[in-house]
Amino acid sequence: MSYLSQKFKSTEHDDIDEIFHDIESSFNIKLDDVEINKCNTFDDLTKLVCSKIELENIDYCTSQQAFYKFRKAYYATQDSTIPLHKNSLLAEIFPKQNRRNDIKRLEQELGFKTNLLQPPNWLTIMLLVLLISSIVCLFYKPLIGSYGLILSITGFIFAFKFASNLDLKTVSDIIKQLVQHNYHLVRNSASYNEKEIERIIIQHFVDNLDLDVEKFDGKSSFS
Repeated sequence: MSYLSQKFKSTEHDDIDEIFHDIESSFNIKLDDVEINKCNTFDDLTKLVCSKIELENIDYCTSQQAFYKFRKAYYATQDSTIPLHKNSLLAEIFPKQNRRNDIKRLEQELGFKTNLLQPPNWLTIMLLVLLISSIVCLFYKPLIGSYGLILSITGFIFAFKFASNLDLKTVSDIIKQLVQHNYHLVRNSASYNEKEIERIIIQHFVDNLDLDVEKFDGKSSFS
């Protein structure tokens, strides 16, 4: 059994479905289960995704397009003359004092969410522990468990709503994230790049299944 076959076999079906949902969202397409089941390699899956996009295949870098779009939106919404390049630190171009409002304006200009801001790790862990404890408590003390669930869920909502911590370090990091999760929004709407699409598809699986990229390639079978 191949490396990919072992990984896929040991992964919950719902987790695999979630990866395909992310791929559909990234490229703004719909994948049919029957078609997916016919794919034996990442090359096959790439061809399936490309057939759904139905645009011209042009070997042009989407990351560069995404950077130009990000830079244009940044200067259109921020009162800043700081030279913006791919190695610029996000903490410097988005000072903490006005960070939430600055990024909100940037997202409005871009037309989609960047998910740049996250709550502190300690708060996320604390709320997660409270959530799990409350679920367990439901079996022994339902009333207390219910209050705990309400408190933890409300805490998560407010934690993400008022988050101000940057989850990434540089402009290059956010560009990679935008291309992977919002390909159809940052790419020139009249074209796509098949080589990039395969890399993005593989990266979705690597991120979610903790795959070792040294142990497989696009032609490796996962069935």
